[in-house]
Amino acid sequence: MQTILGAGGAIGTELVRELARTRQQVRLVGRNPKLVAGATEVVSADISNLDQTIRAVAGSNVVFEPTSYEKGIERTALAYKSPSV
Repeated sequence: MQTILGAGGAIGTELVRELARTRQQVRLVGRNPKLVAGATEVVSADISNLDQTIRAVAGSNVVFEPTSYEKGIERTALAYKSPSV
């Protein structure tokens, strides 16, 4: 599973298309996510909340963070290293 945080933007949408071409399973994560062609699932989460981010990336092999959220990379790294992931 490849997860895209903040997937509602232009970069996330294009990334879904590229991953779909390689037949990857793709999870979209956002505050109000919408299913985009090529995505496998959507998860509603606020990436400024560590607990929600941990749940959103659980089971992911790869996590993409194409947002401009200031603490996003730090928070994603903490979530991905969490023992529950």
